[in-house]
Amino acid sequence: MESIQTFRIRIERDSVQAGLTNEEFGKDDYNDYRMVHRYATKYFSKICPSLEDPKKDSKFHDLVDKDTGKKLEGKKLKHGEGVCFAPSVDVGAGRKVNKENIQKCFEINSSYYLYTTTGLDDKFWELTVRWVPIEMIKAWYEKHANSSGTVTYKNCMKCIETSKQDPVVNYMYSRESGFCKL
Repeated sequence: MESIQTFRIRIERDSVQAGLTNEEFGKDDYNDYRMVHRYATKYFSKICPSLEDPKKDSKFHDLVDKDTGKKLEGKKLKHGEGVCFAPSVDVGAGRKVNKENIQKCFEINSSYYLYTTTGLDDKFWELTVRWVPIEMIKAWYEKHANSSGTVTYKNCMKCIETSKQDPVVNYMYSRESGFCKL
């Protein structure tokens, strides 16, 4: 893999909200880190069926390619903040970024998938997932990371825009038709 692969996923809100109205399950609920991470991870593994959950809590990767054994780490690319490349073992109350753990994460994973909410209206929630080779991630990190292991949103987008990219592939999920490529 030498280029960024981008996937746009449109999900009907009522399938996420389980009967709650848009007022009861509002815009801020779609910013919940754990929820967005789980949806991005689950739908990404639907797009790429060889990717699966490692079936155990790993602090250094989120998916494993069952055909090759290669590992992938998922990170939220957040508007206004960027991406923190510190593994989850270093993220949370009272924990500090450990540069050795970031390097370990880079060694373990063959790529990262960066996800962000790119749209939300009355009917749909849209996620964009970018599958990025580890060599690109390492270069972005070396050039742009701050002391907390974060590359700003602006710098991430500059790196993405100047990198080789495959055409965007669009998907949609609805209760009626299920998950399908558009």
